[in-house]
Amino acid sequence: MDPQTDKHKKTQRAPRFKIIPKKLLTSGLLLIVLFLLTIFVQKPQTITEQAATGNQTSSCSPVPFYCLILGGQKTCTHPPLCPTPPPPTAFVAQKAPPPPPKKATNGTPVKQPVCGIGGYYSGYSDQVPANTTKLSVSTAWTVSATTCSGNAVGISQWPGVEGGALNNLWLAQTGTYGYCVGGAISYFSWAILVGVEKPFTGLPTNQYPTKPGDKYSASVVMSSPRHFTSTLTNITRGWTYTKPMTVTTQFDPIYNDFIILENEGHTTQPLTKFTPATFSQNTFSLNSSGIQPFAKAPGLGCVASKQTGPQETAVSNLINGNFTITWLHP
Repeated sequence: MDPQTDKHKKTQRAPRFKIIPKKLLTSGLLLIVLFLLTIFVQKPQTITEQAATGNQTSSCSPVPFYCLILGGQKTCTHPPLCPTPPPPTAFVAQKAPPPPPKKATNGTPVKQPVCGIGGYYSGYSDQVPANTTKLSVSTAWTVSATTCSGNAVGISQWPGVEGGALNNLWLAQTGTYGYCVGGAISYFSWAILVGVEKPFTGLPTNQYPTKPGDKYSASVVMSSPRHFTSTLTNITRGWTYTKPMTVTTQFDPIYNDFIILENEGHTTQPLTKFTPATFSQNTFSLNSSGIQPFAKAPGLGCVASKQTGPQETAVSNLINGNFTITWLHP
């Protein structure tokens, strides 16, 4: 064969691929894009709610409407709106709680008794249980300055233990006395078992001097039925007086421990004016209970002085084991 003829035939061979028209290619690409949009464009999330009172459910949307644009057309949907959720609960300030009750020296809450008014005693007392075979009561105070006027007799400050039957009362006590004589005042100390010892006498003032403003401590202790010991100490002047006491009469049940300021004019004479009297370090013990704050004593009671006229004294609450007696008027 003629080489030239073969060469001519090779150059005339038909092409293997046809050229795609430009318009057709553009339309195809557009269809692909629309198809992809249809697949990947999602509607907003809808929420299915269930009623709290039944099994019915409803679909809702957090947005009021949404629209899709496909193939040049805009389609909008208006689904039911979900209700607006309530705002989260915030911290609400609470009313401050009431302050705790005042406490005794050992941290035990103190239930304050309501003070009775009447008689010539001012201060606190307790009720001693019938089965008590040992006890003690103690306190400390500063001697009040007393102003004598009219028929006033004076005041005494003391701890004590009382017992006995109606016609056989006894009272073991020790303390200080501001005594009015002819309008003048004198001070002395004393210890006595009332109902057994007579007459009442004070300690010698040259050996056991007592002045207003002196700081004292005192206790009355029953070591066994009938047997008591009183101890009185003038802290300011550095002396102590101790006295054993024995009930020689019929020993009936003990009634009370006392921490008292007393109008020595009793029910017949007005209460003399005195500077405020604070009793501190007030304690008691019963049987083998150990020393405890007087605020914890059984049957704790309080009394303020009043005779035929207006109230004569005011007695404060026991605060940290302390209380104060204030003169009001005669």
